[in-house]
Amino acid sequence: MCARKAGLSTPDYGVVMVDQFFVESLVGTAEHPRLAANLGWNFGSVLIEPTLDVAPDEPDLWRDVLGFDAMMFNGDRTAENPNVLWDGETLLAIDHGLMAPTWAFDTQGYPDETLFGPGRIGSHAGYPYLRNRHAQYDKMRRQWPAELDDPFLDWAIHQIPASWADAVERGRLKTFVSRRLAIATAQAEELEGVLR
Repeated sequence: MCARKAGLSTPDYGVVMVDQFFVESLVGTAEHPRLAANLGWNFGSVLIEPTLDVAPDEPDLWRDVLGFDAMMFNGDRTAENPNVLWDGETLLAIDHGLMAPTWAFDTQGYPDETLFGPGRIGSHAGYPYLRNRHAQYDKMRRQWPAELDDPFLDWAIHQIPASWADAVERGRLKTFVSRRLAIATAQAEELEGVLR
């Protein structure tokens, strides 16, 4: 929801029930063990076909993806695991399960205002397409803090099933995202400096 609000393209998504009947229909398939271990409510998205293995060498497509990942501290979109789909026209960002890692920040003592850092920027899937391209991250400074405002975050947080996160966890997530948005200018400047 945050990615879409920020203007990224994502597959249509929803919360889906994985029940025993469905799992039993997949016995003998590669998906069976994983789904059998995840009974109950799960995040799901529509299947995108066809997808191409080669991502586009177009900085404008990658700029917002890297900017969003830096703002949300999503380190799970790397060259080895790009978590994007390319259908020949649109770069679709997928798999945001590790964005806003409040659990890691809490246990490791990082403040929410920690910048993404040169190491994470250099290992990001978009780095080869953005390095030396002099991309600007103006959406981070001007648009995203206004669009991902308190009313939107309140609405988005309340879409999370209670069985996934209690009220305290949801409040921590909102605080985390709000504090990240407050460093939008500093984060944009870091990206521009590292990728120059």
